[in-house]
Amino acid sequence: MNIRHNTIHISDDQEPDFLPPAKRSNWLIVYAFMGLLGITGLILIILYRQVPKKSAPVAKRTIPAKRTVFTSVLSPVDTTTAQYIVEDMRRVIGADSAVTNMVISGTAIYKRCTSLHDFQTLLFQALVGAEPENLKRQMLLLSHVAGVIMSDMLPTQLFIIGRIAEENFASEEKRLLGFARALGARNESLGKVEITTYIPRSAQPNSTRDKVLETLKYGKYTVHEHPLQWQ
Repeated sequence: MNIRHNTIHISDDQEPDFLPPAKRSNWLIVYAFMGLLGITGLILIILYRQVPKKSAPVAKRTIPAKRTVFTSVLSPVDTTTAQYIVEDMRRVIGADSAVTNMVISGTAIYKRCTSLHDFQTLLFQALVGAEPENLKRQMLLLSHVAGVIMSDMLPTQLFIIGRIAEENFASEEKRLLGFARALGARNESLGKVEITTYIPRSAQPNSTRDKVLETLKYGKYTVHEHPLQWQ
């Protein structure tokens, strides 16, 4: 199967601009959002009592990393699709795995990897073992991911994977706007951020999935929608 990403370019007349220009005040956005990390983690534990399961130890880094690949798993994926996504991630990382921080985030596993083999094995487990979708939990996980990404300055590729829960988006819109605002500021002030989504289309018109993607694109970073679909 040939893989092609469709790059989404956001112009001023397409969407309202929620983000500040690149300036010193962007640091305030970064620090404020990082301050929410602990609260978000506590909410995740209290509301869902879900802690990522323990996994095998991974190798420690021996040379400095030059970039980060971050995968955020929002819902379970069937085994065939999971194998395809893992292979796609392998191609993205390629020969640069020795200088790449590889991070897996989700309800099944949270792990930093320095070995491409470890990353592939644990990502497959994270994909097939994720909890069923729940919109509030998904937005909390993305908020946590944003905080972790802003804790360093390495160029970062974030892959958001999974089906979006078709639930009321209004109550979660502010949280996702915060995600877009924070990563947009990070992209302009600290280090490049690029997002690719593996989010299958919804049969529903004006779906929550569409609203989530529209909100993600408010951020001043590049968003790619991967064409992969699954049942």
